[in-house]
Amino acid sequence: MVLWDGGDIMRFKLAAFVVLMVMVVALDVSAQTPRVVRQSGMVRDGAGQPRAGAATLTFGIYAEAEGGAPLWTEVQAVTLDSQGRYAVALGALEPEGLPLALFTSGEARWLGVAVDGGAELPRIALLSVPYALQAADAETVAGKPLSAFVLAGDTTGTGADGLTYVNPKLLQGAVVGVTPLASSGSPGFLGVFTNSTDLGNSIMFQAGTSIGVNTTAPAAAFHAVATAAPGAYFDVYSNTLGALPVVYRAARGTPGAPTAVQTDDILGGLAVRGYGATGFSGGQGQVMFRAAEPWTDAAHGTYLQFTTTPLGSAGWAERMRITPEGNVGLGTTTPGQKLSVAGTIESTTSGFKFPDGTTQTTAATSGETNNAFGTLSLRANTTGSWNAAFGDYSLKANTTGSYNSAFGNASLEGNTTGVYNAAFGYHSLRLNTTGINNAAFGADSLYANTTGNRNAAFGGASLAANTTGTNNAAFGASSLYGNTTGGYNAAFGDSSLVANTIGVSNATFGASSLSDNTTGGYNAALGTWAGHLNTTGTANTYVGYAAGPDAGHVGLTYSAAIGAWAVVTMSNALVLGGVSGTASAVSVGIGTSAPDTTLQVVGDVKVGTAGTNGCLKNFAGTGLVGTCSSDVRLKTNVRPFEPVLDRLVRLRPVHFNWKVEQFPAYHFGAGLNSGLIAQEVEQVFPEMVATDEKGFRTVNYAELPYLTLAAIRELKAENDALRTQLAALAERLARLEKRDRH
Repeated sequence: MVLWDGGDIMRFKLAAFVVLMVMVVALDVSAQTPRVVRQSGMVRDGAGQPRAGAATLTFGIYAEAEGGAPLWTEVQAVTLDSQGRYAVALGALEPEGLPLALFTSGEARWLGVAVDGGAELPRIALLSVPYALQAADAETVAGKPLSAFVLAGDTTGTGADGLTYVNPKLLQGAVVGVTPLASSGSPGFLGVFTNSTDLGNSIMFQAGTSIGVNTTAPAAAFHAVATAAPGAYFDVYSNTLGALPVVYRAARGTPGAPTAVQTDDILGGLAVRGYGATGFSGGQGQVMFRAAEPWTDAAHGTYLQFTTTPLGSAGWAERMRITPEGNVGLGTTTPGQKLSVAGTIESTTSGFKFPDGTTQTTAATSGETNNAFGTLSLRANTTGSWNAAFGDYSLKANTTGSYNSAFGNASLEGNTTGVYNAAFGYHSLRLNTTGINNAAFGADSLYANTTGNRNAAFGGASLAANTTGTNNAAFGASSLYGNTTGGYNAAFGDSSLVANTIGVSNATFGASSLSDNTTGGYNAALGTWAGHLNTTGTANTYVGYAAGPDAGHVGLTYSAAIGAWAVVTMSNALVLGGVSGTASAVSVGIGTSAPDTTLQVVGDVKVGTAGTNGCLKNFAGTGLVGTCSSDVRLKTNVRPFEPVLDRLVRLRPVHFNWKVEQFPAYHFGAGLNSGLIAQEVEQVFPEMVATDEKGFRTVNYAELPYLTLAAIRELKAENDALRTQLAALAERLARLEKRDRH
């Protein structure tokens, strides 16, 4: 049958047409092979000639002759012979072939074919296939062979006929007519064998989703009742980690879809209840393990909470907490030390023992409202008042100084008349005598200070060597460690300004920032190791990790380096980012958030200070754009260009597009460009061509204006010579014409 698309048969508007011959020559519908329909046809091109070679055919089976969605589709790649013929097996691409339900309804079906993704050709009816498939279905049970089912039998297993059997007695009452093996029992009780064959009630009872032991009214998922103590034993014969008698597991969500516990969720614990006048109480004494953070597979922070109930009350209160860090809080939920107590600590007999092994049982004070704890603390005090000394030798020499606080062994030990000082840490402000308004926090902080005022040191050994320096702030271990008389410095970060001695008005933020500075002043450094090599330089600004001068330029002034690893080696210079070609090099953008070259400006660029001055130069100092220096007094080795006209005209200007996607590292634009070909320039002016770090050639376009000017001069000279020759020829011609007239 020939199928055409449209009315006029000879117009050949089709790209191809197909001659279809549907032949059910072999329909195999057995359980062992897939169900397929053999189909063959012929493909011709738009001129009516047979096609040959590869083609892609799309087959569809429909319930209608026209329109409607296909019930089944399949795409097959075929090879056409010289006559355009092919033969396929529909359904061969699937393990079971054509779906059995496709034809078992008894309704007619139509086949449609499309060639190489083109329009589908008119459909043809399939007549004999449904009957064959229906006949095959009669040999199965709902399309499945008998071997797909389990049959009832006297034995369990595979029978001699190859089919599977099960003994119904094994179902224990699940099959009608089979009696379970039980002689007695009550609903809800879990069964227990009362002898070798019969079942009866156990002591366990299930009510809904709850299990009770010795109770038929469980009040929780598991409820056990004991009339004698102990109510339960847990024997564990292991000392390995995790071998605890009771292990709690907590989660949010559901048993089928658990989710992570969140901060303050209860993970487990112990709660006690008692019977009052009419019933059991709620939990009145508790030990609770709680989550200290939202849990992940790697974060499992916990804290421990202890509660009791006051006398005459029915509401419990938290009494003690152990934090994730191991700090214990009594009366506080936020202990900041290994032991924090919100309340009074009482020692009835033994006093307080300190880390050095000494024990103090009384507070020694002189003057008004002083507190001293520790051997020889405030020993020499006479009239000094409102002082607090905690630790051996703290404020030992104080006589009249007031309003001082010393916490730590030998803190403010040498203070005599200094006031308003605070020293927290071993040997902090130890040598201070008359200095006032100092704050030292950390072992050996402001250790050597004698008369320096208004200093703040936070961190071990911070401002340790300071003697008379004033108005310094040091935050971090060993920050401003070597400072002696320098003032108005601010150092934030471990070892920041550690070597500074007399430098003033420096500000650093970051560990080891300006760490080598000794006498340099008015410097600002932000970032770890920022400006760390500077020693005597002043008025410098360094921002970024290790930004600053190198080892050969430690005394710069008014320099700035911004960016990680940015290096500046010249005074009065600003450097952005690391050195070109290194990992720390940066691209600077003005008007753009994603600069793709060393400097990218989105907008206009203005050069100069007034009038037409201002010049853009290359690295050699040659002016590229603008008004540039060109005085002969500034130049040497001046020589004219060699003749270039003959070579210049050999250069070929071209339009082109960059290979943007192939070379993304060059950040080319996608628009049309103009220029020269470097390889062609190299043949004529090799001195204008160089090779970049990636091996590609570059052209020095800045030379072109000068080469063009030199060529114009050559043209002018040639033109002048031709003018002279032409004038001579005209004069000679005039003489000849005059002679001929006579």
